[in-house]
Amino acid sequence: MRTASIHLCRQWIGPTCAAAAVFSVVGGVGLIAAQLLRAPALPGLQGLAVVIGASAPVLGEWVVPLGGLAGLALLLARWRAEGDWTALQAAGLSGRTLVPGILAGGLVLALATGALAHLGAPWGRATLVDTLVHQVVPLPGRATSIGDLTLLPGRVDDDGLGDLFLAWGDGEHGLVAHAASGQLGESGQLVLLDGQVLGPAGHLAFGRLALPLPTAFGRPPPSAWPDRALAESGEPYHLALRYKRTIWPLASLLLLLLAVPGVLSGRSWTVPLSVVGWWAAVRVCDGLAASLGGLGSAVLPLVLLAVSTGWCWSRWEGR
Repeated sequence: MRTASIHLCRQWIGPTCAAAAVFSVVGGVGLIAAQLLRAPALPGLQGLAVVIGASAPVLGEWVVPLGGLAGLALLLARWRAEGDWTALQAAGLSGRTLVPGILAGGLVLALATGALAHLGAPWGRATLVDTLVHQVVPLPGRATSIGDLTLLPGRVDDDGLGDLFLAWGDGEHGLVAHAASGQLGESGQLVLLDGQVLGPAGHLAFGRLALPLPTAFGRPPPSAWPDRALAESGEPYHLALRYKRTIWPLASLLLLLLAVPGVLSGRSWTVPLSVVGWWAAVRVCDGLAASLGGLGSAVLPLVLLAVSTGWCWSRWEGR
């Protein structure tokens, strides 16, 4: 049994690394592109490097466990196709022989996933918000769009923006303005000083005008909050989010065990189906967080996954 577990772990490494590499490239391009498209302004080369670095732990939270799951599925499918599984059965070994090796490798992946979920991914998301939103600095003489608001400063220095032209909205509801100076704040406002606004209602002069920004310049989204902030919030959804950072690594272990009977029975399609089913259960329970409570909505999908895993193993003839 020990030999079979060691053999499985050694052969599991290659497919896992290959699957993780594919997921990293495809997911990384998609994640970075999505962040840049949602940003109020494109960052420079230094900002882009920060975006790539901050995206790594966010992506790793999913690439590590799903890469391990895909690698195990590929390995077991190869064993079945090349006769390795048949040879193990002929030697009197069953599916339970593989469990220690799967749990050993899965524990390593789960620990890495837990570290990323609790520490790496929240830091990465907070850094992305800070880099792409909070640190937006318009360039003098160049228009910068923040949602439907366009800024064109004539001067940018330590004091803020100067000789500032603005336009927001379109058609008959559009407005244009000019201000002697302005300041982008982290409170979700653009503060303008000494200017005038021209719109459908006419001309308006102002000494100070605070405009809400279309993009949230305030606190990062809950997914970027540290565990302590989620716990202090007390909101059921925020508490569920905190608990899910622990539930997901545990669920990744169960997904590995669930893959074994499906793949070795020739039903490899059950692997992606189990991932989609887990994701659907999590989304449904998220919507029920107010009714189930934070802990209940986070744990229920794990319970359903555990029951499904036990049921599949109980009906598998090769167990």
